[in-house]
Amino acid sequence: MTRGKVERKRAWARAKAEAVARRRPAQRATGQLRLPDIPARPPANTPGHGGRRAGAGRKPGPGRPRVPHRPRPPQSDRVPLHITIRMRPGIPRLRRRLAYRLVQRAIALANRFGDGRICHSSIQGNHLHLLVEVDSKRALTRLMKSFSISFAKNVNHQLAARGGVRRKGPVLADRFHQVKLTTPAQVRAALGYVLSNWRRHGEDKRGPRQAFDGFSTAVQFPGWVGEARPLVWFRELLFPDVGFLPVAHPRSWLLREGWKVHGKLSPWARPGPLTERERRERREEARARA
Repeated sequence: MTRGKVERKRAWARAKAEAVARRRPAQRATGQLRLPDIPARPPANTPGHGGRRAGAGRKPGPGRPRVPHRPRPPQSDRVPLHITIRMRPGIPRLRRRLAYRLVQRAIALANRFGDGRICHSSIQGNHLHLLVEVDSKRALTRLMKSFSISFAKNVNHQLAARGGVRRKGPVLADRFHQVKLTTPAQVRAALGYVLSNWRRHGEDKRGPRQAFDGFSTAVQFPGWVGEARPLVWFRELLFPDVGFLPVAHPRSWLLREGWKVHGKLSPWARPGPLTERERRERREEARARA
């Protein structure tokens, strides 16, 4: 190949690259747009607004941290979820008969979908705990939208109405918080936490000594130590005329059988961190065994 042909080939390649570059849409500029003849603000956390700087963004408010608005991770039908839903301040206490009926109705509506199910639930004073199985991320969105919308509307129309006037506005304090339960130990701990959560909040001390929380699905759970309950009588329920909180049979191995490798649960155990008294008692027991 002669030198002239090489030069012509290189020139043709440059012209082609320039034509492609002209047809390509211009990339969006990153960072903040600036006005002409206006100096840019230095990237430091100095007084004033605007600009990309350290410490920029929405500041956390007082009280409990909010759930970050990040994309939900992919979901699998083999991994159950522990979901927590909190109420806004001003919503009446949930551990009452009417709220029990509203949660019962919302769970029944959410469980009508075949690709998601609420297997266990617990009603506390200002929040709810759910153990959920879903086949996909889309199924989780549909399940939780169905539950949240039904529950929130009924709370505004019935539970929070005052003087015959229905309440308006949001009911839930934030997005629901979710935790993936990927091991048998995690699932066992979540079951104990959800079904015995009333002991953590001191609700078990408000009435006579009982093994199971009437505002949860604990009475329908078959994994208690020494509590083989093939049959549950309606008179044993907190509200016999209202019935059970709906329960869906788990399909994942972790929630169905896997958690049992670590032993059954005690209905008298208090979930969560130990109190100072419990730590002291355990230290004394350890010294006595030594």
